[in-house]
Amino acid sequence: MINNISFPNLGLDFSINRAAFSIGNVNIYWYGLIIALGMIIALAYGIREFKRCGLKQDDLLNMFLICVPVAIICARLYYVIFSFDQYRDNLLSIFDIRNGGIAVYGSLIGAGIVVLVY
Repeated sequence: MINNISFPNLGLDFSINRAAFSIGNVNIYWYGLIIALGMIIALAYGIREFKRCGLKQDDLLNMFLICVPVAIICARLYYVIFSFDQYRDNLLSIFDIRNGGIAVYGSLIGAGIVVLVY
């Protein structure tokens, strides 16, 4: 699927494929790559700041390893809760995240709770 992105005031128009690349039958989308890159940059920044403040970097890494899966689960849970009519007839489709349906708000809530508890 090709998406058109335009910035009319700048006179820029782009046509970008939604999938960055494929591994077998699995498409890797730009959206996922950008989020993953943001997480890596945040982790690198956090490690630098923990070091500067004299805190243990292992604590940040442990928290990160807990936050990522919890954030993914909470993102899906948030989406399913607010779109439950879509999943009511086929509950197994709740686990099919390859068809879309995660919410950034859910991931932020889940990761925030992990940080507060940790």
